Amino acid sequence: MNETHLAPGVHAIAGSDSLAPGVVSTKSAPPRTDIYLTVNQAAEIVPLHPVTILKWAREGRIPHRRLGRKVIFPQAKLYEWLESEYTEPAVRTASTDEREAA
Repeated sequence: MNETHLAPGVHAIAGSDSLAPGVVSTKSAPPRTDIYLTVNQAAEIVPLHPVTILKWAREGRIPHRRLGRKVIFPQAKLYEWLESEYTEPAVRTASTDEREAA
């Protein structure tokens, strides 16, 4: 029986993820840096009405996650999406007819 020492008084069998009843593993999940926003919070970042944001989520046009009926938006992915969707505004020049009319 191979045992790996995890912490003082805590032991698990090597190759097994299960611990004895009542024993807490010292392994911890990596910290999550994702921040998820509600549709109203997303609307503060994306200059769209919350109903439009939900419509775009249904159409797959905006990054989102679904938790049952609830829709949440990963903040980092939302900013990445905004940057990728950004286009330089076109500079409109007046046509010759418009200049002559002025």
